Amino acid sequence: MRSKLGLLLALGLLAIAFPNATMLVFETLCMIVGAVMITVAWVTAHLSLVCFVGSVSVLLYFFPDTFRRAAQWLGRALADAVRTVLPQQTQSPTTR
Repeated sequence: MRSKLGLLLALGLLAIAFPNATMLVFETLCMIVGAVMITVAWVTAHLSLVCFVGSVSVLLYFFPDTFRRAAQWLGRALADAVRTVLPQQTQSPTTR
């Protein structure tokens, strides 16, 4: 307890002796704390995105060929879905 009181007294005296440096150090510490808090808030708000990116990176590390096959499969599925939704071009009876 006594050493903490001495440390606080020494820091207080330094703050009184060098007010410009004290503000610079305080602003720097506040910026660091703010950056850490923003990072933690972003990660918790976008946890599903972070988990997705982590799982994809682990899968790509252990199964490097999987990404190419999955991309091909998704491309074919998207093309089939678009082909199903868009009407086929047919010859109308009035244009004969």
